[in-house]
Amino acid sequence: MLLKDRYFIYTKSEGDSSVLNNIISENGGLLAHLPMIEIKFRQIDEEEQRLLHSIYQYNWIILTSSNAIKYLFQQLDYYGIDKSVLDNTKFAVVGQQTGKTLASYGYNYSYINSGQTGEQFAKELDQLFDDNIKALYPTGNLTRYNMEKVLGDRVKRINVYNTLMPDIIDNDILTNIRSNKYDMLIFTSPSGFNNLITLLNGSTSLSDIRSVCIGTTTQQAMQKQGVEPLAVAKTANAKGIGQAILNYYESIKK
Repeated sequence: MLLKDRYFIYTKSEGDSSVLNNIISENGGLLAHLPMIEIKFRQIDEEEQRLLHSIYQYNWIILTSSNAIKYLFQQLDYYGIDKSVLDNTKFAVVGQQTGKTLASYGYNYSYINSGQTGEQFAKELDQLFDDNIKALYPTGNLTRYNMEKVLGDRVKRINVYNTLMPDIIDNDILTNIRSNKYDMLIFTSPSGFNNLITLLNGSTSLSDIRSVCIGTTTQQAMQKQGVEPLAVAKTANAKGIGQAILNYYESIKK
């Protein structure tokens, strides 16, 4: 089996990792979970509260992750805003998984991205939205500002969740990393990578880190620290990561 006895460490936040786990286990490998980010509800400021209470005025809502959806609806509940105010709103989403999460709240998307990066998505929306469009962008505190740079005054942003270092860390898995007892680390965001580097605190040479990552944004963040991933997923989801891992080990067999 291609991944027989290989040990992978997944740094994504807590959540469903069954797709990636199935790909790795079916090929003989083992997946351990070491979340390097924690997503939490954020107390929004007064300006963001004003935007939320006027959400019915927006033609579109831009959603780039399942977390954005989860915490947008939590914010609506927290401030006593009935979600029916969204019944005439259009949704633009990144990826099929985000679309499925939106459907679980009773809404369907009107547009889904064709590219693989947030910057590409922003450029697509720039072509889709005319000058009179008003779009709301619920996201997280560490999300880059590509959307605002491209869409300008057509979009307003609310940071509905915070991305933080987890309160609890599995020190046994961290020790495996320090002891070089793993085959690949799996990174899905710059913050997850940066948090792990902070925890390692120089105990591991960055040039020795073996990893796979999602997308150019995470890849570039790693390269800035002198880490070159062994593989980069072509599609920004668990299946894409799994395929990138398989492709890498297939290539070194030859």
